[in-house]
Amino acid sequence: MKFKGIKPLMTAAMLSTLLTSMLNPGQAQASPSTNQTLSAKAYINSEQAYGDVLIRQGTTFVTLTDLKSLGDYVYKYDNNKKQITMISKDTTVVLSAGSKHIRINGSNKSLYAAPFLKKGKTMIPLRAVADAFHAKIYWNASTKTAYIAKADAKVLAGLKSDKLVTARNAAIKAPRISLIPKPLIERTYLEMQGVNYYFPKHKADKYFELDNDLISYYEIRNSNAELKWQAKVDSNKGKNPKSDLFFLPFYFMKEIGKQPNTLGWTVAQFNFRYPVGSTYYSILNSKDEPVFGDVELDNQSPEYQGVIVEIPEESDSE
Repeated sequence: MKFKGIKPLMTAAMLSTLLTSMLNPGQAQASPSTNQTLSAKAYINSEQAYGDVLIRQGTTFVTLTDLKSLGDYVYKYDNNKKQITMISKDTTVVLSAGSKHIRINGSNKSLYAAPFLKKGKTMIPLRAVADAFHAKIYWNASTKTAYIAKADAKVLAGLKSDKLVTARNAAIKAPRISLIPKPLIERTYLEMQGVNYYFPKHKADKYFELDNDLISYYEIRNSNAELKWQAKVDSNKGKNPKSDLFFLPFYFMKEIGKQPNTLGWTVAQFNFRYPVGSTYYSILNSKDEPVFGDVELDNQSPEYQGVIVEIPEESDSE
């Protein structure tokens, strides 16, 4: 079978995230006393906003272009009226530069702050978009980073699935946020052309991801993947003597967050490789002989669910 188009399907799921404390859902505001325009960061469904991200009078703004990561919406801009229209399947939102009003499905509501123009780009208040489209906003005050997260319907259904392979594929695609009060560790691109995932046997609610020289640990909560621990690895120095992660034989040069306790774990490992379009799997623990296998992927097949595959030996065992 031919292997096509897997890499684009994995982009959002493989982006790493960061950082610290959350506001309540629907909030992304700095201190009200912050009156000047400040630089900030934003992640929208795990995609970093690369346009300007600004804080003005306690409200975080992003460009209209960066909001496209939020979902399958139609965006329209009326240059004469300086008016932005965002349309989803069941919601139509209209905002105007300079106006503290937003129209949602024909009903007018007030905004904390008005959209504005900056260097020809329309800056949109994140909180307004989150409220309109029922997304959640999380704010990291120490690094001025906002997250807007809204899992799509397929991911939400997958996370609730009784099928292990379905739930695991949904888990690695869930929007990523972080509560860690330190900046993200940047990976070094090493041309590895793949990514490794490690789940506890029979579980889908937590996993490790090894992407080049960056290992990250996530737990699924509130339909998001929360970053709990992250480390930069050096494969040339041998295993870190202070690590209980038997399935990660690396030296950790730098860590943030709290390393999870995996004592007693049996691990289902998935090594996805782009060039061959295959996932190599194994079952590992610190005592027994490992199990190995591989599955050639065909993302055009009706049975395709993602790069996480079923491990027959895991399904057959208790």
